Amino acid sequence: MPSTDNLNFILHHMQHLSMDFRREVEDSCLFLAK
Repeated sequence: MPSTDNLNFILHHMQHLSMDFRREVEDSCLFLAK
């Protein structure tokens, strides 16, 4: 069983990844909209 610290770390990491991914998608949409 992973500890809650590990789970929190993974969730925190995934939040950062999703934020970066969302920003990249937004940049791509803006670029394509030009």
